[in-house]
Amino acid sequence: RLTGQHIDVRGGWHDATDYLQYTTTSANAIYQMMFAYQENPEAFGDAYDAAGLPGANGIPDIVDEIKWGLDWLNRMNPAPGELYNQIADDRDHAGMRLPNKDMVDYGYGPGKGRPVYFCSGTPQVRGKFMNATTGVASTAGKYASCFALGARILKITTRSLPQRLVPKP
Repeated sequence: RLTGQHIDVRGGWHDATDYLQYTTTSANAIYQMMFAYQENPEAFGDAYDAAGLPGANGIPDIVDEIKWGLDWLNRMNPAPGELYNQIADDRDHAGMRLPNKDMVDYGYGPGKGRPVYFCSGTPQVRGKFMNATTGVASTAGKYASCFALGARILKITTRSLPQRLVPKP
């Protein structure tokens, strides 16, 4: 991707009380949920729909949450050879705030977006809270392990293999 282009990376989970998102922590959380479900599926009920609203949807709630995470990882890997490992950086540490009060400005205008960092193969340290790895092998491994187990779990629980989880070499 060229610098300055918009990329759809909605979804996933924030890492702390700011709005940074990392593939490292998200992939770990997703994998832990998948492993727990794989080992003990009967421990997980279905009381909510995929949007988190009351009412069963025929899919265990943990699988809805797993799918939410996998959908985000997929957006962070939109094409072959295109991996991203982080949304936002130190500039986001403007104090705790609710999303409707979020006016952090990364140069696009207050509240108008955050940078998404590409796995370039070179160190990407930009401040104290930046991923210090080169990003490629570590991030690709996390994607691969999540997509592999995720495809298996989603095929069993939703009766279809999501094509979007097919590896993108």
